[in-house]
Amino acid sequence: MMKKIRIFKFFLVVLLFFSGPLKASFQKITIQVSKDSPRLFEDMSEPTSPMARQFFILKKFQVQKNYSACLKKARALQKRFPSFKSWLLIRELECGKDLVERDLKKGLLLKSPLQRGYRQLFNMKVQSSAWNLLRKTYVAALLKYLQYQVNYFRLKAWESVEKLEEMKKWLTKSQAFQFYRLSGDLAFVQQNLDLAANLYKKSLTFKKDLKVQSRLISLRKTLGLLEKSYEGADYFSPLQNVDLEATEEERLYVKRIRDYLKRGKILPAVETGIRLINDYPGGVRAQWAADRVITAYLRVLRHRDRRFVLLKEKILKAIIKAPPDRLLKWAEVLKDQEKYREALYLSEKSVEKFKKAKTKKLTKATWLAAWNALLDGKYDKAQKYFGSLIKEHAGSPEAREAFFRQGLLKYRLGKYGEAVAFLEKYLSLPRNDKYELSVLYWLWRAKQQLKAAEASTIAQKLSKKYPLTYYGLRARAELAGGKLSLPEGGQPVKSITVWLTEERRQEWQRYLTFVNAGWFREAQLELQAFYQPRSPEEKLVFADLYARCLNYHEAITLANEAWDQRPHLITVFWIKRLFPKLYWDKVKTYGTRYALDPLLILGLIRQESSFRAKGQSGAGALGLMQLMPLTAREVARNLRKKITLPEDLFQPSTNILFGTLYLSRMYRAFNGNVPLALAAYNVGIGNIRKWQSSREAELFFQTNDSSPQNEIWIEELPWTETQFYVKAVLRNFLIYRLLEEWPEEVPASNPIWALQKYVKTADK
Repeated sequence: MMKKIRIFKFFLVVLLFFSGPLKASFQKITIQVSKDSPRLFEDMSEPTSPMARQFFILKKFQVQKNYSACLKKARALQKRFPSFKSWLLIRELECGKDLVERDLKKGLLLKSPLQRGYRQLFNMKVQSSAWNLLRKTYVAALLKYLQYQVNYFRLKAWESVEKLEEMKKWLTKSQAFQFYRLSGDLAFVQQNLDLAANLYKKSLTFKKDLKVQSRLISLRKTLGLLEKSYEGADYFSPLQNVDLEATEEERLYVKRIRDYLKRGKILPAVETGIRLINDYPGGVRAQWAADRVITAYLRVLRHRDRRFVLLKEKILKAIIKAPPDRLLKWAEVLKDQEKYREALYLSEKSVEKFKKAKTKKLTKATWLAAWNALLDGKYDKAQKYFGSLIKEHAGSPEAREAFFRQGLLKYRLGKYGEAVAFLEKYLSLPRNDKYELSVLYWLWRAKQQLKAAEASTIAQKLSKKYPLTYYGLRARAELAGGKLSLPEGGQPVKSITVWLTEERRQEWQRYLTFVNAGWFREAQLELQAFYQPRSPEEKLVFADLYARCLNYHEAITLANEAWDQRPHLITVFWIKRLFPKLYWDKVKTYGTRYALDPLLILGLIRQESSFRAKGQSGAGALGLMQLMPLTAREVARNLRKKITLPEDLFQPSTNILFGTLYLSRMYRAFNGNVPLALAAYNVGIGNIRKWQSSREAELFFQTNDSSPQNEIWIEELPWTETQFYVKAVLRNFLIYRLLEEWPEEVPASNPIWALQKYVKTADK
């Protein structure tokens, strides 16, 4: 009965939609896939549409840093195009802020747009596409205006402080620090010293700054609030705010540890730290002592002199007296520092202690012991611990992955029949998607070694289910007799039809205007707001729409979702669309200069930043090739160039130059082994060297050979992200090479990732 009622309601809604007022409020829109490839703003010519042309000129003023003209143009266009008012106001605030950044005395130019921005913020819908960007831009501009007021116009500065206080939940940590520091400066120059001290103190909760800390200490001295014992205090010390109820014995332990470390007495410091941890395991001082213990041990481990051998052994004997939880944490630290032998020893000791206690942490300890054994090249121990996970911790995620790891180990040791058994068991488990691609590949390779008839069946499954992966491309090449090729055929998707309300239709029109004018950021935000694609065909068309506004991260995500649902939608047209050749002239120039195939550089950029010139990772990597500031400074010194960070790394030319030079060094450092060079680029050459040193007996590091036995190490890297990264960039490189030669096939040479095009002797 309930089913019939639901069916009736559905047909009633459909009837109302097609015959009643609902239909009148919706409009049918056909969205076509663009035939033209997306272009960067600098490669665009003036649009033919009068409206788009005006927006194009406005952005050109901003790009050329003609901020005065940008301000005037943005203000004038707000009157002509009221439906774009919020977006134009954002542009006005940005240009005004940049102008004042250049010349602080011109801060008064921000007054009018800030007033209008404040009204607009609190009058528009929070869920509108422009609201979030307007909010961020307004706050940044208001902070710059406050800086101007503090320096030149203090009379009205507290009004800005009040507005920012009202909006403090919108501030980032950096902005909050700047806000309270500027407010402290304002109070200080007006001789309100108590308020200034409180504001400076508050700013330090958001960011450590020695200048502000020094000023705060000076102020507190002036106010008589600072005890002499705290004059040299570090306001950021973890022991500065420790519970005052600690026992006298705890304080005595801390004092002894500090004294021993100061005098270079490492062993007594470690032994005292272990006693503190065992006697007071839950306190802040115990954590402080644990940090000092592992730091001291790592310092000793850096010494390779024989004189330190005995000291290392004595420290290790002292350390293993700690509780198993501490041993496990220290083992993780040592693993992260590539001290695999010591990490294995501590993780084994933690396994022994956890077994006696029978706690749930035994699974984690066993997993860590297995990995450390693998990384240290102790394959017998690795098999033992992976086997223990499978037998004694069944059902855990670690046990599930242990089948894969055990299968890889058996393959490495030439026990192909056992490898097949473990890999097939992994595939039979539920929720096995994470490593399914890798498991299928190594199962195929193991079957090949056994000359099993079903090897080709697995290769076909691999190439069909994962056609655009490194392993899928390799399987397709071998099935085709050693010829690399792209998936052929496929069902073309040229357009979709959607029904939109008037409000959504206007968002669609704004998207089109923004794309034609080169306002890609605004186009992305309008696109996110106006429609959410559901079907695979809709996702592909929206992948094209995002690609047109240069959001390749979202475009790639949508296309992958569509292809996972319907692999027959993969066509060469869509592969070309999602593997663009943006910045090609620069990539080709620097690639040729430093003896690297530009297609490899392009593949790396696609993986690192999805072509976002101003991309910034959580770790602080910047720009198209995601360079770390420290790496960029090192490259700049070698090139004898001065750089300003992060701004210069957001410039495509600088970023590609620095990234290409750095990648070429990795390539030469590893004698042309592309996968190793990519791993070093991703995780750092020092980390790869340390990892290599634990496996010196393996000769694959000295060979440029892409046979399976010589690439199994990629799956054994201690950094999961790097495992996927290396294969993803290699995949990108092969696809770019295939697109370059399309419709011709490419011979699958050995190594398959050999650099063949545009390579010449690097400039000295």
